[in-house]
Amino acid sequence: MKKVSVVILLIYFAPIRLWAQFVNSGQQLTISDKGLVYIDDSYLHNSGSVTNNGSMVVKGNWTNNDHSSFVFNNVSKGAVFLNGGLQQIDGTDKTVFPSLDLSGYYFKKLLTDADVNGNLSLNDVEFKLEDRILTVLNNRPSAVSRTKGFISTDKGGMLNRSLTNTGQYLYPFGSSLHSGIYRPLEMILKNASGSNEGVVSATFYYDDPSNLGYSRNSKSEELRNMNIYDKYFYVLKQKSGYPLVNVRFYQGIEENLFPRLAKTPKGGLWSLATSDPHVLQNSAAEPFAKYLEYESLQPLDEAFTFTEAGSLIFYNAFSPDGDGKNDTWLIKNIDSYPDNEITIFNRWGNEIYKTKGYSSAKPWDGGAMMSGTYFYVLNVTMNGERRTFKGFITMIKKD
Repeated sequence: MKKVSVVILLIYFAPIRLWAQFVNSGQQLTISDKGLVYIDDSYLHNSGSVTNNGSMVVKGNWTNNDHSSFVFNNVSKGAVFLNGGLQQIDGTDKTVFPSLDLSGYYFKKLLTDADVNGNLSLNDVEFKLEDRILTVLNNRPSAVSRTKGFISTDKGGMLNRSLTNTGQYLYPFGSSLHSGIYRPLEMILKNASGSNEGVVSATFYYDDPSNLGYSRNSKSEELRNMNIYDKYFYVLKQKSGYPLVNVRFYQGIEENLFPRLAKTPKGGLWSLATSDPHVLQNSAAEPFAKYLEYESLQPLDEAFTFTEAGSLIFYNAFSPDGDGKNDTWLIKNIDSYPDNEITIFNRWGNEIYKTKGYSSAKPWDGGAMMSGTYFYVLNVTMNGERRTFKGFITMIKKD
């Protein structure tokens, strides 16, 4: 393989194209805001530094072996484009990229830790983090973007993002171990303020949690008769600061039988992540129609996956007297089955109440009806099957 040793090089407007491996062994490279360096092979950094305010296009591997440098001067505002075939980011030391843009016709691998100061653009590429750490230092929610690309962390790699603003921070996870499955997270700061800023790390394992120290058989009493999802799970951790977030876990058709969210610390018991899991419609988030949202009350340090919803439990009495206790008619677990329609009749068979999407957020409060016994009919889709439930309710009002 041919090698080109770097000399001091100032690039203003004209592009420079190199057909051999590009080796920097102590020189200073400056690329102007309209400059371009095109390397048709690999870039090897032994020492020196680069000020990149333009573009570096590399077709081969990227390697940093300089113990005293992260390659780029911290004033760099340009981007590195890795747009060849299979490419690796490697070396004895990490690189801090000003911005990183991945494209080409095969996946990219991270074999040493790396940071991105600006934007990370995945385009259509799978970025395999292996067992390494990728940190996006840019605190804008839009700093990570994709078309069909995703980040895979099957070997324990981690994606860190700096959360300081309002907006949705994308963690675009997937795995080529299952025909390119895409299962992202989004994190939203509950309050964008200095006291709630920080870095949150996430890993997506396309594996049975039991294989990696999160036994699906270790469950709290509320999940005793319900199965924990065995295909994949996430591990979320606070790395710095004190960020409190809402986390959105997207689901596809594959997870229909597991419509609730569960969490556990390593070596602990799986439990429901929220007392009232939210199953929300979101047709704009391709290719999904729903996500489950978890509201953290303390910094994250747990594993998350899905669990079965459990049976519907119909409460047979309520007392809407305004004392804040048992004021509405509840159906336990109904929030996990939003495709439902309920009709309530009085004892003469007259319809007095009807609604679609009955939920714990908008339960029946009896309205202007008097104390007495009423009859309900619930039609609901459960695990892809339409089912009907019938029964009686007793409403007790104070005179």
